[in-house]
Amino acid sequence: MAKAKTEKAAKHKTKKETKAAAKKTVAAAKPPAKSTKPKQTAEQKIREAQKGNKLLIGSRTVFKGVKSGTVSDVFHASNVPHDAMGDLERYTEISGIVVTKFNGDSAKLGEFCGKPFKVLLAAIKK
Repeated sequence: MAKAKTEKAAKHKTKKETKAAAKKTVAAAKPPAKSTKPKQTAEQKIREAQKGNKLLIGSRTVFKGVKSGTVSDVFHASNVPHDAMGDLERYTEISGIVVTKFNGDSAKLGEFCGKPFKVLLAAIKK
C-alpha cells in the first residue's frame, strides 16, 4: 500500500513538473514587450539635466568631461566648426558617448540653456 502511494505521488509530481515546463516554454516563446516610453528629444534631455543641475556648458568643459568619462550625452549646435566637431567625434567614439545634434545654432542653444551667450556644446553628467 505504501508503494502505491509513493508511485502516485511520483506520477503526480511529474505531471506538475511537465505543466511547469510547458508554461516556461510558452512564456519563452512570447516576444518581449515593447517599451511604451517614447525616446526623449535633445530638448527634453537638456531640460531634465538643467533641473537636476547636471548640465555642462561650453566647449572646454564638455571636452574635459568627455576625456575623463564623466559625461553620458553630448549636444552640439548646428554651427560647430569642423575641427571641433572632428575632435568631438573622435573622443566620443573612443569612450562610447552619444552625440546629438541640437536643432538650432549656438545662439538658440545658449538661449535654450538659459544663458545670455552663445553655446556650441552642452553635455549631461553621469
